[in-house]
Amino acid sequence: MTLWAKVNVSGPGGRPVSPEDEQRALQQVRHQKGVFDIPDKLMHIASCVNILTDAYGYERSLDEGVPVDGSGAPIPLYTYPAIEYLRQLDFSDAVVFEYGSGQSTVFWSGRARKVYAVEHDPDWRARLEQRGLANVEVLAADEDSYVGTVEGPEPDYDVVIVDGHGHRYDCAVAGRTKLKPGGLMILDNADWHPNTAAFLRDSGLIQIDMTGFKPTYYHTSTTSLFLERGFARKPASGRQPAVGWGGLEQVSPWDKPGGDKPTEG
Repeated sequence: MTLWAKVNVSGPGGRPVSPEDEQRALQQVRHQKGVFDIPDKLMHIASCVNILTDAYGYERSLDEGVPVDGSGAPIPLYTYPAIEYLRQLDFSDAVVFEYGSGQSTVFWSGRARKVYAVEHDPDWRARLEQRGLANVEVLAADEDSYVGTVEGPEPDYDVVIVDGHGHRYDCAVAGRTKLKPGGLMILDNADWHPNTAAFLRDSGLIQIDMTGFKPTYYHTSTTSLFLERGFARKPASGRQPAVGWGGLEQVSPWDKPGGDKPTEG
């Protein structure tokens, strides 16, 4: 089946054609078998759905039961805006501590120098260890030792992530004391943990809320980033912001001194 939307019709050499000729050309296309004429707004909606399901990998995440992007690469169970922001930055020298483990651990292992992830579930811990990620250390913890695990491996961390099994507020308090100057804390499901967010914000961190859809969820959520005042991660490529999933690869002619003036209308 082919979906049909309004197109621009031009003559030889790109010259404009008369409205009558354009209408005749459109009618010829419309009368072809398997072509359906639908309103422009539905085409726009279909494009948005396609970006979410295919480019972001939402449908593939549902099929596989774990968060992945459109290419099948592991991504965290954060909101898509948060993932888009984080994946464009250079964390190659960073030491990361995660409360919780999973696809996010694999995501960070490909970006950071070292990743420590505390995990209370023995089965999930074994599955992660089987991946053989050389720069990842999975730390076992029970109910009593979970929060304090951040005290062990390193004196401090460039990134502390609070996204684990319970104790979000207590983990944020413990993790805040181990954050390096210029570091970053991440609180997932921050909209469900307003007291935890308030603590981090009141501790002097800059709160940036990334609200949107996330892999496998049927509703929107918020992943909040909490930045030290000296946070200054460079872009992983030469460009920031990077072109997002489903974005257009282009640079505006206005993006330079003395660039083209905008046209009227």
